[in-house]
Amino acid sequence: MVNKNGEVARVTKQRALLAAVTTAAINGRIGQQRLIVQLYSALGGTAEDDISTAEELQQVDGALLLELGKIGLSFDGGPHDT
Repeated sequence: MVNKNGEVARVTKQRALLAAVTTAAINGRIGQQRLIVQLYSALGGTAEDDISTAEELQQVDGALLLELGKIGLSFDGGPHDT
């Protein structure tokens, strides 16, 4: 159980770990940023392997934002997105 946006919510250990790593990376922890890049490379391939159109990248961005929203992170373009 975690407190998410003022509400008690039940999350898996995996989601809690991803939220913690993502938050630390956003807050500037280099090790966590590297971990996210390594995970992305392992799971999603590398830039050299993938030639994407702008539309494909927008779809990936939308899916990523949706997943981040599921773990309680929101990005509305404000100066304090977390």
